[in-house]
Amino acid sequence: MKEKYSGGDNPRPASADLKIVIVLTLVALALRIYFLRFVSVIQTDGAYYGYLAGMIRQGDLKSLLNPAWPPLYPALTALAARITGDLELAGCLVSALCGGMLVPVVYALGFNTVGKPACTWGACVVLFHPRLIVYSELFLTESLFVLVFALTLLMIAVAVKKNRGFGFFLCGLLLALLYLTRPEGMVLGLALFFCLAVIFARREGRRWASLSRLLLIALGAAILLVPYFSAMKHHTGMISPGEKAKYNFYITYKREFRSLGIEIPPAWMNRIPPLPPSAGPHPSSPRGGESAASPGEKASTPYHTVDFLRRKWKSVVIHMVKTFIINLVDKLPSAFYYPLFLLALTGLFIPRRRSPDEVIWAALILAAALAYSVYFPLRRFYLAFIPLLSLWAGCGAVYLWEKAFRTGVEGGRRAFSNGPFRRGATAGLLILWGMVSIPYSANSVKSREYPLEYKEAGLWLRSLPAPSLVVGARKPEISFYAGGGFVPLPHLDPDRLGRWMAETGVTHIFLDERIVPLSHPEYLPVLRGEVLPFGLEVIRRREEGGARYLILAPDRD
Repeated sequence: MKEKYSGGDNPRPASADLKIVIVLTLVALALRIYFLRFVSVIQTDGAYYGYLAGMIRQGDLKSLLNPAWPPLYPALTALAARITGDLELAGCLVSALCGGMLVPVVYALGFNTVGKPACTWGACVVLFHPRLIVYSELFLTESLFVLVFALTLLMIAVAVKKNRGFGFFLCGLLLALLYLTRPEGMVLGLALFFCLAVIFARREGRRWASLSRLLLIALGAAILLVPYFSAMKHHTGMISPGEKAKYNFYITYKREFRSLGIEIPPAWMNRIPPLPPSAGPHPSSPRGGESAASPGEKASTPYHTVDFLRRKWKSVVIHMVKTFIINLVDKLPSAFYYPLFLLALTGLFIPRRRSPDEVIWAALILAAALAYSVYFPLRRFYLAFIPLLSLWAGCGAVYLWEKAFRTGVEGGRRAFSNGPFRRGATAGLLILWGMVSIPYSANSVKSREYPLEYKEAGLWLRSLPAPSLVVGARKPEISFYAGGGFVPLPHLDPDRLGRWMAETGVTHIFLDERIVPLSHPEYLPVLRGEVLPFGLEVIRRREEGGARYLILAPDRD
């Protein structure tokens, strides 16, 4: 006879379980807040979100409507900055708090699906998972996205179990927030909606009830998204599900685009960064059309995705097949870590009674792996699924534990059946998992240190008496710390940089040996001191203690 493992049959957690969850949550929060001390420099995407948060903090609510960067994370960062007084600390603190609060959400999700004690094991895995800890320290949206995604799945599980209309309405609100955190939330949200529609359609005799639930979900999402897209259309002249996704698509198939003579001019990419007014045009052109090329550059063929897909569909399909296999074989397992992934597979396929939610989880993971196969494969794409894999790992751990118990000697059976022994053994394994993962997490956080010269150069520029700073650079971190505008560095002959600065309002140019040799090799002679662009002078040069860099400004003579 097959063994059965209960899944969420208990009406509510016992008081002892609640105490355990509170303790685990406090440990998770303390651990993540402590690790903030190891974070040194903001990340590239974090600098963009920092720009937006700074604008929102100053009362520019139109910054919430940027078509490239969703508004939820910068809005929360702006609110947190009212307490911390520092945008960078506020953004990292939001990530840390979201990472800590993931523990009770995962426990509740597991309690309503896979049951006890698998939900406790799953919460413990989430608590100490190194990748979740690392992204809980960074000024990025990943930690918030994982939390909102887990909350969405929890609300769906509760709403389906209790069959209450308000619960389905809240599901729609959370699906909208999922998109407002990261653009791929729209793909996951649509996949979730489709899965629920299939499940409801299979219930005979309840067609109207099923339709009403789907309408409530759609209503909850529309209440947030319709005003958001309407305001974006009014403010930017376009409705875009994600301009950054469009840019990443170009980067992925850059070779194919160039074989067709299609280039995205830097001015088009200026629609992505949230530039201050002094730095140039708004990131979204008035009607969503292509901006003119940067001064001194030829305008290139406009970027049309549909036309590209029609002409290069074979290349896209081949890339997707290869990347889909890589995602399932390498990126997803390595994001969770291979030993834990094998434990999760054990929990997924063991004979037990499964919750219908687990079918949705598996479908979502496959849908995400397929959607992400359009782009280049990255491990961080699968952070949102670590909570689900953790719960399956919890099921696998319980199964293996029970198997070991049942095949042991009689004395071992009596000892294991004793409550205190079971709790002590569980606590011992939790401590062991923490002892292994905490040092590894600390090293991982430290290894994510960004080049300190970016921060140093930005703070030095901030100290200048110049009334308005606009920095031309490859990365926006310098501009973030300088408190000025940012314009992407163009590909020009060095002697034309002075004219480009005058026409765009750029006051300083930053060149460093980490980026220039790969992205702008035409400026290598300038960086090495072999050539000085006409009309410019070097106002700061760093030769040792890290990567070399220099800062150029118009000649004061």
